[in-house]
Amino acid sequence: GFDYIKVWHKNKPINPATGRKNPTIVNCSWGKRQFVRKDLSSSATFRGTTVQSSDYLSTADGLAPGYVDTISFNNISYYQFTAEDPSGQTTFEEILDDPDCDDLIFVISAGNSGSSGGKQEVPGGPDYDNRFVTGTFTYSTYSKHYCRTGTPTGNIGSPDAPINVGSLDSDYETADGSYDERKSGFSNCGPAIDVWSAGSAILAPYNTGFYDPRNFDFGLNYLSGTSMAAPNVVGVLALYLETNPSATRVDVRNWLMKHGTIEAPLSDRYTNPIGVAAYWGYDYALRDSPKRVLYNPFANNTTPKITGVNISGISFKQS
Repeated sequence: GFDYIKVWHKNKPINPATGRKNPTIVNCSWGKRQFVRKDLSSSATFRGTTVQSSDYLSTADGLAPGYVDTISFNNISYYQFTAEDPSGQTTFEEILDDPDCDDLIFVISAGNSGSSGGKQEVPGGPDYDNRFVTGTFTYSTYSKHYCRTGTPTGNIGSPDAPINVGSLDSDYETADGSYDERKSGFSNCGPAIDVWSAGSAILAPYNTGFYDPRNFDFGLNYLSGTSMAAPNVVGVLALYLETNPSATRVDVRNWLMKHGTIEAPLSDRYTNPIGVAAYWGYDYALRDSPKRVLYNPFANNTTPKITGVNISGISFKQS
């Protein structure tokens, strides 16, 4: 897929107004996961301390990785987490480093392993080097780190890094009867998340669900996932690029952080990772995520009007 994107972009004509190709913005809604047999012994490092599988849920041992997301198939339980595929990572970084692809803008879905864990740390952060050391893994070549982003990623923390999008839930009623915003329970989270966008119960075309009232040959359904959140960011950035076709990958990222997002009071009742199991086990915990929420400065609901202008000598007739 990356090769097709690269070739398509390189064959774009030069825009005479800017002297360069128009930017290409790419929505990346795919990724990789690693699986570790939960019913067999394993060991992992958590913040520099080695933890045996028998102690994964012990408060004294730091609560992780016992709260890494779990899944069962064929009656076997696994720990699952977003993980890099080295071959895919190499291919993606080739595009990021290709001088002919400087105008490619990447927006990536954070992933849906956020239930019970799913933290995505930045280099130098306290959980960046957390990894499974031993165990029965599904993919022998994939990364064993369980608090990092998966493919496609690259240049995390750099000015030209791809934009990593987490999913916001619909608002919910709190105990006092007010309403609050929070992350989607399924969404990955953590300091590596750049922006939050609506990704729960998004109306979209689908092969099952209910008929599209505009055309019964097509279907609609309400879908949830970070793959539903990232396209919202892509749309806002596309509007920006229409008015700024000379913007670089760095320009786009800077604009998003300064003008295309706002700080929001997202719910985060568990902020302390030490001695608080819910930091890892509570689906809606932010786990040190930034609270930047997508904001579209181009959208408004105002009715345009002109004042102070007098027009005379013009008549209109309906025919």
